[in-house]
This record gives sequence, structure tokens and C-alpha cells, in this order.
Amino acid sequence: MSRKYFFFFLFFTGVLDSTFAQSIVDCRVVASTAPACNPYGEKLLLAKEIVSANDTLKLIRTKTLPVPPKPTLQVISVEDMIEKHLSVQDSLRYRGTKVSKDAIRAVEKLDSQKALEKKIEKLEEDIVALEEKLQEVASVPRKGVWGVYKVQQGDTLSAIAKRFALTLQDLADLNELEGKAVIVSGQKLRLPVDQARINVMVAEKHSKQALLRKQNKLDMLQDFGKRTLRVTATAYTSHADQTGGSPFVAAWGTRLRPGMKIIAVSSDMLGKYGMRNGTKVRIAGLPGYYTVRDKMSKRFRKRIDIYMGMDRRAALRWGRRSVVIHW
Repeated sequence: MSRKYFFFFLFFTGVLDSTFAQSIVDCRVVASTAPACNPYGEKLLLAKEIVSANDTLKLIRTKTLPVPPKPTLQVISVEDMIEKHLSVQDSLRYRGTKVSKDAIRAVEKLDSQKALEKKIEKLEEDIVALEEKLQEVASVPRKGVWGVYKVQQGDTLSAIAKRFALTLQDLADLNELEGKAVIVSGQKLRLPVDQARINVMVAEKHSKQALLRKQNKLDMLQDFGKRTLRVTATAYTSHADQTGGSPFVAAWGTRLRPGMKIIAVSSDMLGKYGMRNGTKVRIAGLPGYYTVRDKMSKRFRKRIDIYMGMDRRAALRWGRRSVVIHW
């Protein structure tokens, strides 16, 4: 073969191979016009293994393709965007003029206190008005309802009027008395109140007075016994030879009368043991309570002298005894 035909053959073979190679495409992208496809793609990335199938060699390879990320959409509210991404500051023009929260709370507290004070004042005014109205209603006597009140010891017209919700003038007019009239125990007064109510109020007053007397007695008994002392007790009378020329006058100017339970004490009882003028003393073996109203000579110690009035014999019978006193 001549050189001319040889070069022509090579050129024709290269063109044929190129045309045939361009007609073969990747099997992953197949078109209807493609006569054939390449099962391995344009590039061989990794040959995993070669196996035999029907006496033919087949190349099996593994290729990992990247997975595109899924698009995500996040919705942010305007409030969140302002809170997280914006910073609101005071204007330079008004900087320094902002009132603190403590000042605001103090003003609010003051306002609430003022409002409460106004409510209290209004309530007090209502109470006063209601009391005045009740007094006006109570001062009007009811027709056909009358009672009699017997004046007790220590009563006054104003106290009786207040007790039965009357005015002093109304009570005086009902009984034809003057406002400053003096009433005496046992006097009877007419009242525009049911007699049953008068009796109940009188009974309540007596019970309160009895309870008060009982309480005072209990208080006095509780006070006794805090101090106990054994002393020498003698007796004296109001005769001139035993009183130093002033028979019925004690050391502190107290007027003495027969029957009074009075004792005189030595000076150490007044200083060392804490007694004084008016101290109540209970003497073991004698009933009742004795009051310190006189004092003895300074030469005596732990000594008391019991007043026997004008009964010289009783004083002589008593003589000198050792007794226990409580105060």
C-alpha cells in the first residue's frame, strides 16, 4: 500500500472513532437519539470488585453523590427582631430627664396613702353623722312608753342621760329639773324607756360594780405575800401618854378615829424593807388589812404598833407578840 492510501486510512479511522465515541453518552442521562450509553460514566471513580456473570466480566463500582441541603425558612416576628437585633436608647435631647422606677413607686405609694386617708376621714364623718342622728332619734320620747329609774349612789344627771341615750336638757325637762340640779340617792326619775330595759341596765351596772370590787380585791390579794417578815407587835391607843401630846393625829398628819385599822412601824421598816405611808399590811392571826399611817421611834427595829382606838384594856391584853406580816 502506498503512503498516500495509508495516511488516508488513518484519517478515516480516527474520524470514525471520534464520531462513534461522541454518540455514546452516560447511562444516567439517556436521550432518545443516543444509540448507546456508557454504564460507568465518563470517569471511573472507584472499582469495588469485579465479578463474573455469564462468562463475561462486569465492573461494579460505588459512587457517592452529595445530597443537596434542604432549604429552610425561619419566620421572625417584629417584636423578636426588635428585641434581639435593635437597641433603643434615650434621645440625647431628653437624656437625664427620665424618672426612675423607685421615684414612680414612691409617688404611687403616696397617692394610695392620701386616698386611704380621705376614705378614713369620710368614714369618720359618716360615723359622727350617724351618732348625731341616733341621738336625735333617741331624744324623742315614744308615746306611751315610760319607766322609773331609782338614782344610785354616785349617779349624776349627765351620766344617767348618757346611759339611756338622752340629752341632759331632755332628761331635766322630763323631770322638771334644772340642768345643774343635784340629785340624791333614792330619788326617782322618769325616763322615756321601757321599765324592763331600765331594770336590765340597773342589774348590769350592779354586776359590773360587783365584778370591779371583786377584781380590786383579787388584785390586792395578789399584791400581798410578795414580802413576808416576822416582827414584834405591840399595841397603842389615842391616850395622851401614848401619843406624845397629839392623841388623834398620826406622824404624817393622818386623823385617827377609833375603829380604824392603823399600824405604826419602826424606821427600818420604812427604809430597809420598803414600806411607806399607805402600805397595806396583813397581820397573821388578825382579820382584814392594816394601813401604815404612823411611825415609831428610831430606837426600835423590826417593830410594829397596832392602833386600838381608845380601848386601853384591849391594848394591854395584846401586850407584846411575835407575828408574821405580809405586804
